[in-house]
Amino acid sequence: MAISLLPLNEGETLANGIAHYAEYMGLSSTGELRRRLFGYLVREGTRFPCGISHLVLQTQDYWNLDADEIIEKHTEFNYVTMMASANLRSDIRATMRSPPAAGTLRLGLMSGGMRDVRPRYCDECLADWRHAGIEPYCKISHQLPGTYYCDVHFIPLKAAGESQLSVVPDVTLRRLIHKGDSVIIREVNASEKRAIQGVASKGARQQEDGETRKRTHYLNLLRDAGFLMPDGRLKRAALVAELLALFGPTYCHLTGLNEGKIAWWWEFVSDGSKASSLPNPFIFLAVDSLLEAVDFCTETYAAPISQSPVDNLAVKLAECTVPLHRGRDSYGVVTRLRRARTWKVSCSCGLTYRITADSNGLDMHMVPFAYGERYKECFHTLLAEGCSIKGAASELGISVTTADSWRRAKRLSERSDAERKEEFPRVKIKTLRQKWRELVRGAPPQRRITTAYLAGRAIYETLALHDHEWLLKFNRSRIAPRIGRIHSSKNHLTEARLQSVHKAYDELLLVEPPIQVTRAAILRKAGFMSSVRSNSNWSKVLSQLVESRPTYLKRVFSWLLQLPESERPRSNREISRLTHSAWESLSAEQKNRVRAMYSFAGSDGLGES
Repeated sequence: MAISLLPLNEGETLANGIAHYAEYMGLSSTGELRRRLFGYLVREGTRFPCGISHLVLQTQDYWNLDADEIIEKHTEFNYVTMMASANLRSDIRATMRSPPAAGTLRLGLMSGGMRDVRPRYCDECLADWRHAGIEPYCKISHQLPGTYYCDVHFIPLKAAGESQLSVVPDVTLRRLIHKGDSVIIREVNASEKRAIQGVASKGARQQEDGETRKRTHYLNLLRDAGFLMPDGRLKRAALVAELLALFGPTYCHLTGLNEGKIAWWWEFVSDGSKASSLPNPFIFLAVDSLLEAVDFCTETYAAPISQSPVDNLAVKLAECTVPLHRGRDSYGVVTRLRRARTWKVSCSCGLTYRITADSNGLDMHMVPFAYGERYKECFHTLLAEGCSIKGAASELGISVTTADSWRRAKRLSERSDAERKEEFPRVKIKTLRQKWRELVRGAPPQRRITTAYLAGRAIYETLALHDHEWLLKFNRSRIAPRIGRIHSSKNHLTEARLQSVHKAYDELLLVEPPIQVTRAAILRKAGFMSSVRSNSNWSKVLSQLVESRPTYLKRVFSWLLQLPESERPRSNREISRLTHSAWESLSAEQKNRVRAMYSFAGSDGLGES
């Protein structure tokens, strides 16, 4: 019998989804629920459970997700297997799908020496979810090793719970959050903050894309950066010193980033025999950030297409001097708005500024235009203490209009839906619903809700006040899907970008040993984000350049023929490692072609295994 689990949110952990249902149903324990969902008594708090196929059968009527979607979107599979070989990655996926032969899949690398493994959350994400009517949940990208900043809002994450040594599994985030929760990372300067935010962004992107990397990638980066001696040994002391200088002692202490971890990482990178192991991706992302920060590897990390003189603006930002600003608060990333020469930047105190500047960035003005939860909480506290609206607004530096809207929203949130509907006739609500439907249907597909709001603002606000749940559900069902973007605000395939793509394609064909030319490889080499693949023009160009598996194998075999006989692979295992394919998966024609390269075929391990 299927179990009516509540829908999973984007990036929500399985444990949080199970706990959410258990609380909704009033269950005192999740043990029996986990046994029914996975087909066995999965250990509480397991991040890589087996029996995902059984979970799909139990939730297919409510989640509508297949096994791969659950594994990739609601576990850390994509992140953990970043450095895994194709065979190991396939084995882990198959193990997670199937019922457990004995126990569960044990991947004991996730803490990776982290000193604080409590669930982490972002205040701004909570505010966004609260505004959208979404229950707070544990987001996978916030729980990744070394992630102490939100990859969306770029503010410090807070740790939920009281003890740094305990993790409370299978409990919703809402039950763990307390007013006394504090941020984990403190006492970092601006450059250290940018580096730590970079690790958070890279980890979130890896969790979303699930791309794999090879150890030779890091060998080449280290060689180009000058961290390798002429005999191939690592300049370990220099690399450790650079990492400590980039991330600072606080972050290195929290993440356990030290010389011992660098030594282990180098052992994996330099020794090809360890390709079957599963290393923690955190150290690889940290080294990526280092080499990117010192600008040693410009060919691997192509500069993004510039939108505006953001770097010039970032160093000229005026100090945030509002009443609720604290000494540890700092600015986030400067981002561009749609209007010409207009940007915005958020301070971790909760205040967001709109920035206007001339073309040279010399004449710059900063105006507050949005306030976070810290301001609203302080405002309501002042009112509770007997302060007038005008006095509270003056003390916080906000307008009386804004203060009045906050008070009305607070009062509205404290009243039940039944009370709100009683005050407004049901007949009028039905009439307004019909009018709003007609406005939305008559609006263009793009910006449909915005256009309807501009045409019927009074209707929208009345429904938002008295029939908010229906309005929210209806609008969500009518929003057009977003189109992916690249670094630039314009998603056009220009001639210059087309040349960059073709150049990247030509360079990939020259790599030895050969690597398969895929869409992801071309975009990564050219320096573009993978989201451009959703654009039809980009997709058409990439589809003409990508290399099929048989074509790639044919190119590999041609390359092998050009090698001296002494340098060719000596076993089917080496062939599999080179082609990223199991020997058994090769066709008979491909196997015969490999054997034809050797005059002693059949006696050297190149036969059937």
